[in-house]
Amino acid sequence: MTAQDRINAYWTGRAPSYDAYVQRPERFAADQRAWSEVWSRALPRGPLDVLDVGTGTGQAAMVLAGLGHRVTGIDLSEGMLERARRHAAEMANGPVIRRGDAVDPDFPPASFDAVTSRYVMWTLRDPDVAVANWVRLLRPGGTVAVVDSTWFPK
Repeated sequence: MTAQDRINAYWTGRAPSYDAYVQRPERFAADQRAWSEVWSRALPRGPLDVLDVGTGTGQAAMVLAGLGHRVTGIDLSEGMLERARRHAAEMANGPVIRRGDAVDPDFPPASFDAVTSRYVMWTLRDPDVAVANWVRLLRPGGTVAVVDSTWFPK
């Protein structure tokens, strides 16, 4: 089993509890508003073709689609993908959710106006390679927008 296989298995196991946390009713509307503002400030006016790498349960992809962007979300965790697909099916003009590697997305160069990631960088097996690949996917003037945190400081 590779390191990536272990990462995928971990997030598949965590998918139900992670999704329940993101979807918690007492915070959902406020979280959606806050993330809409974050992504609106981070990206140029659209609609844009956006790739959301490491989409997980699709929270960022759904917000981006709700802002009018054409969104593709990719992830390698089958458990996360299943939940993201379910959420995407519930919205008009929802994102396309597909299996894909955030480190090495399988798209031709210059396929997107923006690449986004939310809380993904710390999980990547090779973040430097990932960012270089994301830049390769951008059209001229494109944007890479990353939101992350130091989750486990020493």
